[in-house]
Amino acid sequence: MLSASDFLLLQKKGISPEKIEEQLHAFATGFPFQEIISAAEPGNGITPRCRTIASCGR
Repeated sequence: MLSASDFLLLQKKGISPEKIEEQLHAFATGFPFQEIISAAEPGNGITPRCRTIASCGR
């Protein structure tokens, strides 16, 4: 599934073959549903890049 160059890149990034297997397994089998507590908004899950529209250069 992964090529030799893939494994080299992962090794350079410090990602073990076992970690890749865990991640692939999670994508193949799915993730558990999470309870939604509230909507994301600036300051609650969203970090704005600019404090105001004017500071964004718009």
